[in-house]
Amino acid sequence: MSKQQAAPFGSVLLGPATQTPQRLRVRLQLLLTTMLVVTHLIGAGVVLVLSLFVLPTQSLNHRSLVALAISVPTYVGVATVVGGFWGTISSLRGLRWILEGRSPTSKERRTALRIPIRLTLIQGLLWTGGVVVFTLEALVLQPDRALGTAFSIFISGLVVSTIAFLETEFALRPIAALSLKGQARRRRVGMTGVQARVLLFWGIGTAAPVVGLGVAAIVALTSDEMSKDRLAIIALALCGIVLIFGLLVTVLNARAVVAPITTVRSALERVGKGDFEAEVTVFDGTELGLLQAGFNDMVSGLREREALRDVFGRHVGRDVAEAAAAGKSSSAGRPGSSRCCSST
Repeated sequence: MSKQQAAPFGSVLLGPATQTPQRLRVRLQLLLTTMLVVTHLIGAGVVLVLSLFVLPTQSLNHRSLVALAISVPTYVGVATVVGGFWGTISSLRGLRWILEGRSPTSKERRTALRIPIRLTLIQGLLWTGGVVVFTLEALVLQPDRALGTAFSIFISGLVVSTIAFLETEFALRPIAALSLKGQARRRRVGMTGVQARVLLFWGIGTAAPVVGLGVAAIVALTSDEMSKDRLAIIALALCGIVLIFGLLVTVLNARAVVAPITTVRSALERVGKGDFEAEVTVFDGTELGLLQAGFNDMVSGLREREALRDVFGRHVGRDVAEAAAAGKSSSAGRPGSSRCCSST
């Protein structure tokens, strides 16, 4: 069994193409929930590190400590349930056409392909709510910490939402494949293209650290207690955090781009060995999905040509058929190459 056949969606975590709808539903629910919950918890840890040890703000007073001890676990728990469990369950609920074993309608197809965007918006709204809640809490209890709190949650939410988009798009490749099956592909049908992804990751890898350093510089200019050593620590910490998450986002994005190309390359190797039944599972809604669909169109044309050559060869002989396919002609078939009767 080839690698393409064993992992038609680019990863063994997503299972085979022949898995039952029920098994696919359970696999996606577990995979999505686990990835989103872990991502949220890591994001919450980053917020904690930024707000307590990095940002140039005053130390937490007793009132702020008590308030955060109550509000942080409560909000993180609610966000985890809403984003990790309710979000995935409600999103996958619109995929009943898979369980029913039928092709999706146009509306159902659009809904399925927009699930990654929908789940990402849910994560983004949860983190936006966190910015509002904890910034207001800081303004009431300790105003000097409001700016740093808002910034730390915003940066973490931006990174978490980006990773959540890449994770959900990866996990939902089987759904995208079923949605795109049998569709004529002349344009991308996903919500984002390769160019949009590059711009998004520019925002994470370049814009986010620049904004962070800008915030630190503003605080340093407006605060008399900011020392040169403290500013250097803040800059190094922000760079380290962004580098780590930037690497993670880059790796996830690279895999998202490489996976469709890898499936086409593997299928090309099979075609090169004479296997004209090789096909690629189209699971990408961007320009890369057009590449996958274009390969399938090419192989379909090759199969038709091979079938015509086989039929033609049965009637006139294999050598003549191959010569004709190569643009050559048999000397026996040329007018005047031989005389049917001699002159008398």
